Amino acid sequence: MSVIKLDYDKKVRWGKERFLQAVDILRLNVRNLRVFETSKGLHVSFETKRQFSDCEAVAIQAILGSDWKREAYNMIRCRNGGSLGRHNVLFSKKWTYRNGKVVGFSEEVRREDIERELLSRIREIKESWKYMEEVRAFQFPQGS
Repeated sequence: MSVIKLDYDKKVRWGKERFLQAVDILRLNVRNLRVFETSKGLHVSFETKRQFSDCEAVAIQAILGSDWKREAYNMIRCRNGGSLGRHNVLFSKKWTYRNGKVVGFSEEVRREDIERELLSRIREIKESWKYMEEVRAFQFPQGS
C-alpha cells in the first residue's frame, strides 16, 4: 500500500476534474481519502492498494497536480537515492514567525463535503472499469 499526499495552492486552481481523470487513467484504487482546507489551499491524501516506489509516488503526485516545487524537491530526493519517508509531509498546523516572534497560526480544517463528492465520482469511475473489463472479456458465440 502507498500513501499519496497532494498539496494544492489557492493561487493554482484546484483541479478536481484533472484529479479524477488522472485517477481514472492511472487506475488508482483510492482508499481512505482525506481532504483538508488550509489557509493557502487544500491538502489531499489517500492510500492505494498497490505499493509504489518513492519515485512513482512523486510522479503520481505531480500528475495529480500537487505543488510543483514540492514535487521537484521530492524528485531530487528520489534521484539522489534518498527516501521520501519523513519528507513527504503535509503539515496540519503552521506557525508564522517574524523577527523571532509568532505573528500567525493556521490549522487544517477537514472538508468532508469535498471527500464525499470525490468518493462518489471515484465510485462511478471504478464502475466504468468493471464495465470495460466485462466488454474486454466478452466472447462472441461461435458461428456468429
